[in-house]
Amino acid sequence: MAKPLTADATHASNGPVAPDAAPTSLQRAIAAYRSGAEQAAVNLARAAASTAGPDDFSAHAVLGEVLHRAGRLDELQQFLDEAVAFRTDPRARLLFARLARRRGELQQADAGLAALLAEASLAPPLRRMAAFERVAVLQALGLHAESWRVAAHAHALARHPFPTEKLVSALRVTAQASPAELARLPKATHSVNRSACILGLPRSGTTLLEQMLDRHPQISGVGEGPWPGRMADAMARAGGGWPGGALRAQPRMLDSMQQQYLDETRRHRNLPDAVWALDKTLFPMMQPLFIAGVLPGAKVLHLTRDARDNAVSLLLNNFDPSWGWTADLDDIRQVLAAERQYLPTILDKLKLDVLRLRYEDLVEQPEVRTRAALAHLGLAWEPACLQPQDNSRLVFTLSHEQVRRPLNREGMGRWQVHSEHFGAAWDGLV
Repeated sequence: MAKPLTADATHASNGPVAPDAAPTSLQRAIAAYRSGAEQAAVNLARAAASTAGPDDFSAHAVLGEVLHRAGRLDELQQFLDEAVAFRTDPRARLLFARLARRRGELQQADAGLAALLAEASLAPPLRRMAAFERVAVLQALGLHAESWRVAAHAHALARHPFPTEKLVSALRVTAQASPAELARLPKATHSVNRSACILGLPRSGTTLLEQMLDRHPQISGVGEGPWPGRMADAMARAGGGWPGGALRAQPRMLDSMQQQYLDETRRHRNLPDAVWALDKTLFPMMQPLFIAGVLPGAKVLHLTRDARDNAVSLLLNNFDPSWGWTADLDDIRQVLAAERQYLPTILDKLKLDVLRLRYEDLVEQPEVRTRAALAHLGLAWEPACLQPQDNSRLVFTLSHEQVRRPLNREGMGRWQVHSEHFGAAWDGLV
């Protein structure tokens, strides 16, 4: 195998978070929100807001965000009407604009966001959130060129340098390894039972697939936790970087990681043995070596989407600026091309148990494709999987609004209104 790359070639995690011995109501609300426990997050955020000081609106902002993501618009309106002091906070003004957009009051939403963005004192993270909220409003108004301009400007203000070539190289070098080399990949001692991972680039439909399968009584979506990324970082640091570091990982470390992973995804959630834990954490989507080493026996669902539609959805959404590759169309093309070219080869050489799906097929033939996904897990058909909008689990990703609506074709062919940005270099990608 080629010389190992440096650690963090794929920007795996956000770093460790120190545990709090006595978490506050607000901290518990945020934890519940991130785990998808909607009502618990609402209750805890309300409790925190009721005891906050006169100038502390952190809990108010969390409560508003939870209600917004859950689509509980009437409750959000009532909350904003009653929280008089909070209404002067720019976070409340952003929530008002979001509420207006969700209700189809697009001109009102755009005016509020434009006024908010005109304030020089607006904090950079909030400015970015408001900018991409305005992108969504402009898209809904049919002002596609203006929405692209606003997104490009927001990216330019906050984009971080990102080693896109290292990410691509990590996949390329792994794919070029011989089957014999990858067969020597150290693995945890025990195989995992009833664990499945969804692989796919962000905005490729992974949240939709998760929400559909989570409707099955024997499947529990576990969202996007930080543990796989942190564990993968640790593997890279211990072994000298991706991908070679995975070949030098110690089985004892992999056993420890597997135990921690199962604690987080199964034991802390009290999942019965008969229930599958379905993980769509972003980092393993790009590092199947982590799945093969730490989670031997896991099932894999690999989802792809039309490359240009995927690219538009990446560029016009508010990803963490440290994911610098999502801020540039050429970088997005490089990552998409690498995923198309190398990931299937890697999955085959690792002998992972993979079912390949296309987002477009999932939308056009939902029952056929969902039946196939369930059969891959050895589960019987469940009609509720065709109503992801009825899932009560709170979604923490940028797809939270789309999955609250019935299955639809709105995301298909979206790139065509931005066709002037896609040159011949995209023609070979599907």
